[in-house]
Amino acid sequence: MGSLYPKLFVRRGSILVMIVVTLTVLASCQSTPHGLLAKGDQNDPWIVTIKFQGNSKCKIQSVTAEVNACGLANSAEICVRQSKFLRWQSDPNGVGFDIYFDPIKGGPKYTAPNGKKKVQIDANVPPGMYKYSILGRDNACDPDTDALDPRIRVDK
Repeated sequence: MGSLYPKLFVRRGSILVMIVVTLTVLASCQSTPHGLLAKGDQNDPWIVTIKFQGNSKCKIQSVTAEVNACGLANSAEICVRQSKFLRWQSDPNGVGFDIYFDPIKGGPKYTAPNGKKKVQIDANVPPGMYKYSILGRDNACDPDTDALDPRIRVDK
């Protein structure tokens, strides 16, 4: 009878270890929605959509990120890690815009005459919340009234 207790204890200990390992793996996958940080590489950048109002090439209605590094689906808050890639694209497709943003590698101004621009976040930028500006490229666009100044979070 004395030998039953050690076997039972070993089995309970093994089950406990398996539960802890399983929960750790699940938590790490949940914090990175696309697995082990594959999303955001040059061939698979985070997508950020710049929605223009109606047929306007100047008035920006909203900026929305797909599921991002913070794990927020369809969020206005863009969150990306250092050295990762973003692709801003216009809706409707093809509307040109400029982005003014220092933490992008090679910044601060980026032009997207055809409505798409892929950029890389600088690997040396300090983590934190940043404000950037988007302005339509049409000659009628007024920087004082048509620019949108959303925020982006850069993380390690």
